Amino acid sequence: MNKELFKKFIRGTCTEGEEKHVYAWFSNPANKDSATALMKISWDNMPSEIPQNVKSKQLFIQQVLQRSNDIRADSENVGNRKRNPVWLILKVAASFALIFVLAYALYFNNNQIEEIETITLVEKSNPLGRKSTIKLPDGTTVRLNSNSNIRFQNSFQGDSREVVLEGEAFFEVKKDTTRPFIVRTGEVSTTVLGTSFNINAYGISNVIKVAVISGQVAVSTKGYGSDSTQWVYLAPSEMVTFNRLSRALYTTNFSMEEEVAGWKDGVIIFKNADIKEVSTRLHQWYGLDIVVEDETKWAEERFTGRFENNTLEYVLKAISYTLSIEYELKDDKVILKLK
Repeated sequence: MNKELFKKFIRGTCTEGEEKHVYAWFSNPANKDSATALMKISWDNMPSEIPQNVKSKQLFIQQVLQRSNDIRADSENVGNRKRNPVWLILKVAASFALIFVLAYALYFNNNQIEEIETITLVEKSNPLGRKSTIKLPDGTTVRLNSNSNIRFQNSFQGDSREVVLEGEAFFEVKKDTTRPFIVRTGEVSTTVLGTSFNINAYGISNVIKVAVISGQVAVSTKGYGSDSTQWVYLAPSEMVTFNRLSRALYTTNFSMEEEVAGWKDGVIIFKNADIKEVSTRLHQWYGLDIVVEDETKWAEERFTGRFENNTLEYVLKAISYTLSIEYELKDDKVILKLK
């Protein structure tokens, strides 16, 4: 449509033929984008006598909807009203409401169409014996260990990026100095801007461990019997352990392979481990039940070893050479007993 013709239409100076042409053009769905653009550039140039309240979004749309049927019924008796700019705006809007609503949104929202995004909670879980890699909405990469769960929004909103973790995960956080990345693990919160770190927070354990690989990490929790918050700041190769019973935070150094790479890179390490630790780790790693016969007889038994991407049977054979044990694979469980 010619811009001058549209201006004449807004001012109410069109001939009858020109007015019919404008209505026909607006009624064509193929012209929706062009109509939006015309409204965008023309609104400021509308006559000053248009009431200011017409520029109220809610009132404008309400007028459009309320007058739609009336205008159609009264289309043969326009009289002097059809030369009134406000009446023309409402008449066109009533006939082609979608075009005008889009145009309104485009103009009154910094020349952009307003979009309302639905925020939903996303949950990812791994059963025993399974690990996965997850990409978060901000570009952060999460390696989720077996028997673990993570929850996050499908689109991070506000001034922070928050996730909730149950179990163990290794994070490579996309740097964003304006929005800290926060991991909630029960009583402990871990806050970073952009770094890599590992969190071990299984519910069956009395401890939560946060180990930093790169960057800096702040770990906080409420003190026992106190409203004050404890803070610990970690540098690379430092780890903090939170004791759920004492609610205390302890900082130490750690072995990269034992505390982090051991699980995310397919490496399982035992270091002077008793039979309870061995059976628990194998249960989590391979997803099978481990049954230890006469566990009290194993008090003096200890095992040290390193395995990388090996089968359960291979690991059991290696352990049996050291501890003089016998094992039996039966359905979905393993039975261990001393020779």
